Amino acid sequence: MKSKPIHFNPKDGSENFEKPAEYRQIIKDLPATRHVMEIKKYSDRRTKGANAYYWVVVVPYFMAEMGLVDSESNKNYMHYTVLADELRRVPDELRPGKTKIQETHTMTGSEFWKYIKKCEYLFHDFYNGSFPPPKSLGYDERKR
Repeated sequence: MKSKPIHFNPKDGSENFEKPAEYRQIIKDLPATRHVMEIKKYSDRRTKGANAYYWVVVVPYFMAEMGLVDSESNKNYMHYTVLADELRRVPDELRPGKTKIQETHTMTGSEFWKYIKKCEYLFHDFYNGSFPPPKSLGYDERKR
């Protein structure tokens, strides 16, 4: 079962769910087993600027150095296989001692920019190159 975030704001010690009916339905649909609920501070997801910079600059730079033709399948190969295996492995909380690949769509904005920075370090280490700075190309990391 894939988890679904439930947004709420604590108010005077009690919860204030943004969509109470949705919360009740999710709880009702849970199988009758033990569950763990994780509460963490809300953080915005990656921005459109960060996403565009990644797909227009980062992925194509790796592809060019590897001699891959610019195609959708090669972009997917770079993202879902090469970069995922190298840079997005995280501990799997459901399988102690194992890892899983963190999907970029689950990253917060700051996590995604850190991931892009890791990509740049890897690119520098393997190809002794660097990416143009995002702002020099008009990619504002705060822009939605």
